[in-house]
Amino acid sequence: RLTEDEAYKQSLKIEPRDPSEAIEKMLQLEDQLRKTINELQIQVAQLEEENDRLRYMASFVTKSTAQEENERDRSRTISRPRMTVSGLSANPFLNGVPKINKETTKRKESPPKKSPRTTPRSPRTTPRSPRTTPR
Repeated sequence: RLTEDEAYKQSLKIEPRDPSEAIEKMLQLEDQLRKTINELQIQVAQLEEENDRLRYMASFVTKSTAQEENERDRSRTISRPRMTVSGLSANPFLNGVPKINKETTKRKESPPKKSPRTTPRSPRTTPRSPRTTPR
């Protein structure tokens, strides 16, 4: 157990009783805290720069990966025509000019066209109402 004198001496180390000592200690503590704040602000700025750099790299990788996949898909469809059992491509344009059998290909008959109007339109019997909105 501490005596009153020992407790008083310990409290002086933690919190001085003299106002000038207390002010001096507070100013020292304030300087330490400002230094710490400045260091932390510098660290935050560095971390934000690193974060921006990593985001840029990630977006670049994502775009380039998507572009590579698109190019890969395009190259598959263009360079590899599918072959049928007969050895001809499924795309008729790759086999040359196709022969047309006239007997099997029939044109669909289109409906008859309407004849043009032979009688002129009747003139308006009621006058037009004036426009309410300007053109």
